[in-house]
Amino acid sequence: MRIGTIQILHWEHGRTASELYKEALAKIAHADQLGFYSAWLTEHHFPLAGVERPGYSINPDPLSFLSHAAALTDRVRLGTGVMVLPWDDPVRTAERAAMLDIFSDGRLELGVGRGGAMHETKGFHVPSDHSRERFGEALDVLVNAWKDGPFTLQGEFQSHEELNVFPKPVQNPPPIYVAATSPESFAWIGRRGLPYCYVSGAWEPVENEVYQRQHHWYLEGAEEAGHDVSTLWHPQVLLLYCAETEAEAAEVAERHIAEFLRFSESHYQRGKYYEFLVKMFEDRAVQFPEYYKYVSPPRRPTNPDEAAEFAKAMILRNLIGTPDSIIEKLNVYRESMTLDYLLAFTDWGAIPHDRVMRSMELFAESVMPRFVNGDHG
Repeated sequence: MRIGTIQILHWEHGRTASELYKEALAKIAHADQLGFYSAWLTEHHFPLAGVERPGYSINPDPLSFLSHAAALTDRVRLGTGVMVLPWDDPVRTAERAAMLDIFSDGRLELGVGRGGAMHETKGFHVPSDHSRERFGEALDVLVNAWKDGPFTLQGEFQSHEELNVFPKPVQNPPPIYVAATSPESFAWIGRRGLPYCYVSGAWEPVENEVYQRQHHWYLEGAEEAGHDVSTLWHPQVLLLYCAETEAEAAEVAERHIAEFLRFSESHYQRGKYYEFLVKMFEDRAVQFPEYYKYVSPPRRPTNPDEAAEFAKAMILRNLIGTPDSIIEKLNVYRESMTLDYLLAFTDWGAIPHDRVMRSMELFAESVMPRFVNGDHG
């Protein structure tokens, strides 16, 4: 199993961007020293800053951030989790990603996706129609730009004639992981012959049937297009908090899961996060009844008892607990979810920096040796 970290950089009131960036860099350096396979950063824009709500994330440019991290680290691979390709010119993305791969001596892991919160897409004046087609074409540009020599591409949204993108990345090519959150996404990624990155695992139940169906659609798509995906790795995001005692883990989780929900609501749909999730669930339940009969629709906790129950459910489905309980969960997930590449979400809900660093240490010392492969993670 490969094990990496992922950070979101929640913006709390009273904190400066400089402070948060220094702490995030320290966590990446810590991951390098502790032997994690990779360290990823999310991309988000336009946080809603106000008296009542903090900012969901203040990392609009993971490639720039990771270029700085490359100079502070030696082994850990550096990932974007994920870059939304339609928000930028894919040629520029190809150039900048290649430079990061050069600066890091070939350590880039490029996670990409096709969308985020609606206000982010609107902020870049990107039309929301045909989002999958726009993303697919941008991905074609990215892949072709990294090949030797110039490339030509005539598409609906992008057209290039004998365009020579230089320099080329060290890796030939760097690995690309495509974010998947819906049944149709898994099949589409399989047809492209690329690995998926499952970014919603922290929020969803981990019943075997759910994940197996998602992976089945991925394999069906790959087989349909004639791709062998048996050797690919598939990053999956789960919350991590490793503590000396279950009581400490529960205390931290209950407080910061509530904060995580508050951050999420401030960003997605501008406070209408649950309404958005329920509508999405209802639409997909009609389209994919065989899948969604295994998943319950999301519910907003409306009182302290419901909030406590929600926190308990999140603790059960994520890597929150002592080393022994986390080992037990990972053993189950490795079998039921064919988990081969874990992205441990370390800074969710604005957990204090010192606690995140200690959680990473305890996890690396007591859990990782049970699961890592020979490739340092």
